[in-house]
Amino acid sequence: MPYSANTELPEAVRSVLPEEAQSIWRNAFNSAVYDQELSEERAFQVAWAAVENAGYEKGEDGRWIKKQMQGVGLLAAIALASLGSELEQPVRVRVNALGKWVHPVTGTFEVSADDVSNAVREFKARKNPLAVDYEHQTYQNPPVEAPAAGWVSDIADLGKGVFEYVISFTKRAAEKIKSGEYKFLSPVLFKARDRNTNKPIGMIFGVPALTNNPFFYNEQEPIKLNFGIAKESTMKEFLKKLFAKLGINASEDISEDKAIELIAAAAGKPAVVASKGILATLELPETATEDEIRGKILALKKPGDVVPMAQYRRRPASPESSA
Repeated sequence: MPYSANTELPEAVRSVLPEEAQSIWRNAFNSAVYDQELSEERAFQVAWAAVENAGYEKGEDGRWIKKQMQGVGLLAAIALASLGSELEQPVRVRVNALGKWVHPVTGTFEVSADDVSNAVREFKARKNPLAVDYEHQTYQNPPVEAPAAGWVSDIADLGKGVFEYVISFTKRAAEKIKSGEYKFLSPVLFKARDRNTNKPIGMIFGVPALTNNPFFYNEQEPIKLNFGIAKESTMKEFLKKLFAKLGINASEDISEDKAIELIAAAAGKPAVVASKGILATLELPETATEDEIRGKILALKKPGDVVPMAQYRRRPASPESSA
């Protein structure tokens, strides 16, 4: 049965998962049981796979924790996250399902513009997320593991049987799309009944899948991840600033792998406060702190009003200041 709150989850789940992971587990389980009509055993497999795909791993004590990057400092972690963020941007996939179709398993059926509109309304009314899998593994019989390739956050009705998914692909799926292993999305549409009244509710969306042989082939373009010029420019600017802060000399066309390597190597070093040329002009060592540089500049601007930092730190407190 579906769970309405994390507190209702089995003790074996709640005792080993943090709160956020419990929500992921619960939503995936509910979707598998309520929307995909899978067995409870199969739904448990789907739920645990969803937790693992969300970046959690099982520790030696049996508890699940969020995976942490090892051997990379904070700035490197920020850079790695930014380099990977382009794979996490929502992607729009447009499909034209209008027409009469002959499916090798379900037989002949027809999809009208009204059917698509009804399916979109049903999707927007649902409470649980809609997963995307690989090659329709969710519906294979006998059941197999069906890890999520992504999650559908919205579906738009564009009229005349055309609809558009908004999907956030997992990192693994995005890498497969980027490398050309997968190019298309295969939607699932079927007639359904209300689970409480058993009355027909019309056509609804099932779990779509990454595939290279989509059933609805009308005008479908290959999936395109969001690698736009604006995003590219923003990433280059980010790396340029980060390199400057870490004192890294690198060309603008540096590869992502090389950039990560340089950032990881420099992440443990102190941030560069000023260039070597400025420090030499101020007659300060390369290890000068921001306070020392500021004091030197102020001394140059108003030499009569400034007490040297070293002298200031040695001065005893006055009676007024110690009272």
